[in-house]
Amino acid sequence: MFKTFAMLLGVCVLSTRTLCAADSVKSDDDAVHVQVVGTLRIGAIAIGGETTGIVVQSKKITWELEFAENSDLKKAAEKLNGKRVSVEGSLERRVGVEVKERWIVTATKLQSIGE
Repeated sequence: MFKTFAMLLGVCVLSTRTLCAADSVKSDDDAVHVQVVGTLRIGAIAIGGETTGIVVQSKKITWELEFAENSDLKKAAEKLNGKRVSVEGSLERRVGVEVKERWIVTATKLQSIGE
């Protein structure tokens, strides 16, 4: 019985180490970085509330913007509402309940275009 317990404990320790090693992989190893030039709109609404509320529209495509914890970019976006902007960041596809597929750019750079 002790041998069985020792083997089971060993397997658990090895499994935990493997899981921890997998967590240490950088989350942005597989990433898509984009630049979108279009019109910024704040106050977007969607069915079921599935929206960040801030979008940029370019070539009839609406990209949601997320600023994460970057309050400076969010304040800049509020001042640029309705204007043409350039946004850079990482692109992510999120699946929702009401809105089946959403494309969200987590912004790292935001600037006004032509004004």
